[in-house]
Amino acid sequence: MFEGLLRLVGIEPMVGGAVVPSPKAEERFLNARHDRLTADWRPYNQSASQELRWALRTLRARARQAAQDDDYFKKYLNLCVENVIGPRGIRMRPRIEGGGSETINKKRKEAIEREWREFCRPENLSVCGTVDLIDLLTIALRTILTDGECVFWIRYTGKYGMQLQFVDPDYLDENWSNFEYAGSQSVKNPIIMSVEKDVYGKPLAYWLSPPAGQLDAFNLLSTSRLRVPAEEMMHLFEPYRGNSSRGVPSAHTVLKRMHDLARFEEATIVNERVSAAKMMFIQKDVASMDEDELTDEDIIQNVEPGTVEILPAGYTAKEFDPKGVTTGLEEFRREFLKAIAAGLGVSYGALAQDQNNTSYSTLRAFLLADQNFYKMKQGFLIRKLLRPIFERFLLLNLPTIGIPVRAFDSCKYPAFTAQGFVSIDPSKDSNADKTDLENRVKSRSQIIEGRGEDPEEVFEQIEKENERFMEIDRAKMEMDAAAKAAANPNADPNADPNAGGESANQAKDNAVEGDDENDD
Repeated sequence: MFEGLLRLVGIEPMVGGAVVPSPKAEERFLNARHDRLTADWRPYNQSASQELRWALRTLRARARQAAQDDDYFKKYLNLCVENVIGPRGIRMRPRIEGGGSETINKKRKEAIEREWREFCRPENLSVCGTVDLIDLLTIALRTILTDGECVFWIRYTGKYGMQLQFVDPDYLDENWSNFEYAGSQSVKNPIIMSVEKDVYGKPLAYWLSPPAGQLDAFNLLSTSRLRVPAEEMMHLFEPYRGNSSRGVPSAHTVLKRMHDLARFEEATIVNERVSAAKMMFIQKDVASMDEDELTDEDIIQNVEPGTVEILPAGYTAKEFDPKGVTTGLEEFRREFLKAIAAGLGVSYGALAQDQNNTSYSTLRAFLLADQNFYKMKQGFLIRKLLRPIFERFLLLNLPTIGIPVRAFDSCKYPAFTAQGFVSIDPSKDSNADKTDLENRVKSRSQIIEGRGEDPEEVFEQIEKENERFMEIDRAKMEMDAAAKAAANPNADPNADPNAGGESANQAKDNAVEGDDENDD
């Protein structure tokens, strides 16, 4: 009890009876101090929703403007689309786990792949009928990078029982929350930034409301807010924090820096344009002439190259020649772009398209880091978008495909093959793969997957090629036999080539045997 009283007054009891004053938080950690140098450093904490609630709309608007007007942010988006999705998109390869004969499993995989390919066509995949799977992936990736989140409404219509409709994140009003909503239950589920959650933080529903100024509002939004169950929505975002309800634009840390760099470049260009324009002003000597002696039409205003003009009496030409300041411009721009690239997650060389003064080892290290960044984005799209879509598609269409419902668990884990990456040194990497394969530390499937190909598809192609080569060799042998038969029409085509005559060695052996018999 006495020790507790000491702590209340700021005294910390020590072993042996000695006491010392309790240290303040500022003395425990240097970065927790409050002084004039840290006055602009935030000393308080807020939840993820509190931080985002009043900032998300502004961040999203500025990120969208950057996507429209900023060259470097547009390059960043293009880099992600090219390396994450690529020209062929992310392909699905069915897998059958568990029982069933090899023939049955092969037929099931072929049926699933055929129907999935048909489902991914624009008229079957999207409600609007204009978006196929590659378009869907591109829209999702660009929207997530720009807005921080992407929303799809699952409509149970169409040939395959489901279609997707893109929902602008603006329809989820980030400024609307309701902590007293009870719905049809006795418990009150909080609605945080238009996302209704249970007591564990699991999304239960999304509340859509048409934002002001929208020209493409949903016809179904007859009320101010429409509640859509979470089972019908796909809300894709990378969590800002563990309890995040909404996503944050990927450029939220570099938006101001990109804006400042754009304004700086614009001011520099204007300064250079002014300095490149040679201007001249006419100064009038009022004391030496009468104002009525000259009219405005007599003053020279345009001068052509190679001409000599005489100024009227009392007028003097004054040259105006501002000098442009370009010293340190490239270094300043480079440092800005390095910070922007670091904030976006890609290398400076890829973002600025500048490989000057870059060694091979540095370029390789940056390339591998970029590839890992793109692989993470590929995994995100596969986990959060493609796998849920495939599972719903499979569950709704198993009878149509010809697979019993009880076989759903054995078919719901397909392989998705994403965009591969070109090696910076193919020869060295191929030798390294060969060595790993010989040492049995890497499989052929791993090597093929690292190049963005499906191992099963490659193995099937190799098997078909081998069969084709065997057919070609067989046809060649038949052609050679036919040519020989045409050259010797009296020969028996089924006879042994060595039949009908003795070889030289055989004749010699026969002769030796005959001599031995005569000697006897």
